[in-house]
Order: sequence, then C-alpha cells, then structure tokens
Amino acid sequence: MNNPARLWAAALAAAAVPAAVVFGAQRPGINIGLSLLVIVLATWLSEQRLQRSLWRAVPFVDWMALTLASVSAVSSNPVVLVLSLLALGWCCALSVLHRAGWRGAALHPFWLALAPLRALGLVASGTRDAALGAISQLRAERHLPVLRGVLFAVPLVLVFFLLLAEADTTFETLRSQLSAALQDLSFLPRLLFWLVMSLLMAGVLAIASRDPVPQREPAVAADIAGTRTATERLIVLGSVVALFAVFLVLQVGTLFGNPGAIAGSGITYAQAVHRGFGQLIVVVSVSAALLLVLDRRALRGAAEGRVRAVSAVLLGQCLLLLLSAWQRLAAYEEAYGWTVQRVCVQLCIIAIAAALLVLLRELMLRMLLRRALRRITTVMALMALVLCFWNIPAWVVDANLDRSARGHEVDWRYLVDELPLDAVPALQRQLAKLDATQGNSLRCRLLRQPQLKSLLTTPDRWFEWNWRRSQALAAAQRLTREAGEGCAATTGGE
Repeated sequence: MNNPARLWAAALAAAAVPAAVVFGAQRPGINIGLSLLVIVLATWLSEQRLQRSLWRAVPFVDWMALTLASVSAVSSNPVVLVLSLLALGWCCALSVLHRAGWRGAALHPFWLALAPLRALGLVASGTRDAALGAISQLRAERHLPVLRGVLFAVPLVLVFFLLLAEADTTFETLRSQLSAALQDLSFLPRLLFWLVMSLLMAGVLAIASRDPVPQREPAVAADIAGTRTATERLIVLGSVVALFAVFLVLQVGTLFGNPGAIAGSGITYAQAVHRGFGQLIVVVSVSAALLLVLDRRALRGAAEGRVRAVSAVLLGQCLLLLLSAWQRLAAYEEAYGWTVQRVCVQLCIIAIAAALLVLLRELMLRMLLRRALRRITTVMALMALVLCFWNIPAWVVDANLDRSARGHEVDWRYLVDELPLDAVPALQRQLAKLDATQGNSLRCRLLRQPQLKSLLTTPDRWFEWNWRRSQALAAAQRLTREAGEGCAATTGGE
C-alpha cells in the first residue's frame, strides 16, 4: 500500500460496496455488516500483516465494530438500530486512532468522547497525504506516457463506441441506457457518495499502511499527583455513608416494601415506583464517580485501609439502593405489566450493579483507575450487546400473556400498536390462542400497523435482509391467512 496507485484502487473498490448496498437502501440489514467487513479486510490487508493470524492482526475494537454492524441484520427495533449505529461509528473512530498510534494510555477516558473528531482529523490528513502521493507519482517522468495515453484513448474509444452503436443492437442498447442516465442524473447522488467514501477510505488506508508513530499523551491524561489525604477522603466518604445510613433506616418500609399495594397508604403504584426512582439511580452513579475521582487524586498513607473499608461500606449501601429501585419497578410491573422500557431499565440496573461489584473488587486490590474503567466499560458493552441481540419485545408479549393467565388484564393497545416488528411473531402465536372474535379483531388491528403494512407491500431486497424482519414478514403472512377476507377488506380500505 506504499504505492499510491494501489492505495487509491483499493479505496475505490472498498467504497464501491457501501455505495452499491447502503446508499438508497430503505432499511438497514446485512448491507451494514457487509460494507464494514469489506472495509476491515481492506484495512487489514493494507497493514501488510498477512503472516499473522486474523485474530491477532485485527484489533479488538474492529471485532467490536463488526459485532455492532451485525445488529442491523438481527434486530428491527428502530431505537436499537440507531444506538448500535452510533456505537459503531464510535468504534470505527477508535479503530482509526489505534492504527494511528493512539493506544493504551493516550486513549484516556476524558478524551474518548472526542474520539470521532480526532479520528476525522487524522483521516483528512491521511487523505491529503494519499492525494499528494498520487499527484507526485503521476508527475514522475516514467508515468507521463501512461497518463497521456489514457487521456488520448478515452475520448477515442468513446467516439468509436458511438459510431459502432449504429451497427450493433447491444451497443445501441448500452448507448440508450447511458443517454437516459445522463439525462435523468439520478446516479449523481450515488456517485457523490462513492467518491466521499473513497476519500475516507484512502485516508484510512494511508494511516493503516504506514508504521504507527506513538502519539504524545494529552496533558490531561498524564498521571495526577496525589493531593487528597486519607483524612480528607474519610471525611467526604464518611459523611456520605452516614447520610445513606440514616436514609436507609428511615425508608425501610417504602424502600423494600410495597406501599402501593397497601390500602389506605395514600401512595399509588405509580407514585411508589416514580417517587425517587430516578434520584436513586443518579445518587448511586454519582457515588461511584466520587470514589473514582477521590482515588485518582489520593495521597496514600497509613490510613489507606480505613478509607477502603469506608468505600466498601458506601458501595454496599449503593447496592441496597439499587435493590430498592429494582423492587419498586418489579412491584409496578406486577401491577401493570411489562414494557420494553421497563425491562431495559432493569437491565441497566443490573449493569450498574455489576459495575459497582467491579469497583468493590478493585478496592480489595490496589485501585488502578484505567483498569477499573476498562472493566466497567466491558460490563457496559456486554449489557449493550444483550439489549441489541435479545428480542425484548417478543419477551414482553409472552410475559404479559403469561401474566394474564393469573387473572391480570392485558394492555392490547400497547402490545399491538406500539411494539416494533420484533414482537410480531410472538403476537401471532399468542393471538392464535384467543377466541375467534377477539383474535380476528386484534389481527386486523395488527395488520393495519404502518411498519407491517410497509413490509408486506415492499419486502426487503437481498442486501436489506434482516432476520427479525423476515420472521415478522412470515408471521404477517400467516396473520393475513388466519384473518380471512373480512380483515383484508378492512385493511385495504384504510
């Protein structure tokens, strides 16, 4: 890839894939993963590491990006897709920084938020270097005959093609198609997209093909000298521990009980779950951040053991507060049923609890901020993958129908009208268990859902294929057969 001609050829070829399958696609699907796979392979080949195994040659952040790209081929939930694409862009930025030499210590937590901007600047610099290299190569005396020959041959071949089109039907068809395309100009946006992607790919390949130069670590990432003595930290942490202890003692009944189920308590289920729920999560998160900040600026001394003991007590109290938040939400779900949002909040509580346990383990050892943050980030990434790949809407449908078997009402409006396409197969199975009148009414209502109607009328193209959308399409076709002609007339009339 030190040859500019090869670099630009690889960039143009790699950019052609997203230009063909991503631009103009109505829905995300395997096109995202396919495009990223081609880009990663082109970048890997440009590093000239064919003698190494693929697992060792490709950095972890690239595997993470490929995993996130596969979400577009699995989930059809719009919120999940948007969040996964944002995380994918962030991982791609980290991959560029990694190949440019920004590794380990330079990727400081306080600078990670700026990773996309820093990566874009590096790619722009790489594109400039690749363009200057190509211009220098074209100006070389040994390449001038090739350039002059191409400039003379292209118009000559075009003229001969137009003349021969009068004598051959195949050439005539090609000329007509070319003329129609030039008059329509619909190809220009795709061509512009391909050129922009080619410029970005050229910058990425230019960065990957040269030996990474270790970058100087930003000043904010340098180790900060200890300024907080054990006494100061004991006062701060001890005050918080004392406040939490008083709060837990005074709120035992409302924290771990279920006041919404007690007649005459004056508190509804909604008040029981919303009253301080968000504040509890914020307090726990700020407490964890407080521990990290105080430890980073800690001045170690003889009282370090007492500081760790108080910190461990604080983490234990935070876990109790999270348990309280979980209990409040569980009581609310038992009364009103499950929703996707409530299940996601519970998963976030689990992730925060796991992060607190990571901090507790670090306290038992010698606290290393970067190691702790790396492990916490890993926990959060794993939970994000669970949110992406687990079919939560389908689970919500099954859980609410199982709950109805215990005598509770079902919020059909939420299940039929508000859940994404991921829930359609589960709904189709559950509707088959209802009586004919109710089941047919709900089938018609489900088939009028805009997303489902759009999927039935315009199925995915091959590069838009998505596992859950394909399942939803099959379930919708079964719903149409089960509903019969009456429902077809109703849906067609709207």
